[in-house]
Amino acid sequence: FSKLINHPENKWPLYFLLLISVLIIFKFHWLLTLIIFGYLSYAISFSIYLDIFYRFPARVAHPILIMCASFVILLIFHLWSHKFPAKNTNHSILATTFILGVFWFLFNIGMHHNISKNTAFELSLNRLQSAYQGKILYIPPLVLQWEKMDPLKRYHFNFQMISAGGTDTFSPSFYKSLEKLGVKKGYEMIPALINNPNAYVIEMKTNPYCVTHDMMENDNLKCRAVVIEQLPNGRVILKLKPKRTSLWK
Repeated sequence: FSKLINHPENKWPLYFLLLISVLIIFKFHWLLTLIIFGYLSYAISFSIYLDIFYRFPARVAHPILIMCASFVILLIFHLWSHKFPAKNTNHSILATTFILGVFWFLFNIGMHHNISKNTAFELSLNRLQSAYQGKILYIPPLVLQWEKMDPLKRYHFNFQMISAGGTDTFSPSFYKSLEKLGVKKGYEMIPALINNPNAYVIEMKTNPYCVTHDMMENDNLKCRAVVIEQLPNGRVILKLKPKRTSLWK
C-alpha cells in the first residue's frame, strides 16, 4: 500500500484530494472554490495551448475542454445565483454552454485553416495523389500526420487506403478496407501486402510504427522492406517483398 501511495503518478493526486477533503470538512468554501476555479482555468488554458502549438488529439482535448468549461459555467452560476432568476437559470446555463461551444468550434476551425498550413504535408499528399494513383497504401496511424489537413478543404484520394492500427481497427471500415487486398481477416493483411505488387506501406524513416525488425524476422512472414522513395515530410514509402533465402546454409 505504501508503494502505491508513494508512486509519483499517485502521490500528488492523493495529496490534492486530501487537501480538498480538509477544506470541505472545515468549511473553507471560498478557498476551495478558488482552488477548483484555478485548476479548471489551468486545465483549459493548457489544453488550448497544446491544441494550438502542439499535437493534442481532438478525442482527448475536446472532452477536457467541454468538462472543464461546463464546470466553470456551473460554478459561476452557482456563486452568483442570486443575480439570476431561479426559473431561468437552467436556460441561461444551456445558452451559455452552447454559445461557448459554437465559439470554440469556429475558433478551432479558423485556427487550423489559417495557422496550421503545413507545406511538407501538402507536398507529400500531392506526391501520393499523383504517383500512386490506384495503388493500395497502408498508412499506420500517426505516420502521415492527418491533423495537418485543412479542415475547410474537401480532399479526394486517388489511392486506396488501408486503415488499421488505430481506434478503427476491427470496425466495419477496417474490414471493408481489407477487401481491397482480397482478404477478410486482420492477420491476413501483412501477407497480402507482401504478395500484392500494387500495395505499399508508408512509414517513419526512424522508429517505424508497423514495419519493425521483429515483424520482418517473424518466421511466418519472412519479408524485407525496400525503400521506394522518401516524401517531403520525412516519411518513406516501403514495398514489402519476400525475404531472399540463401541456397547455402
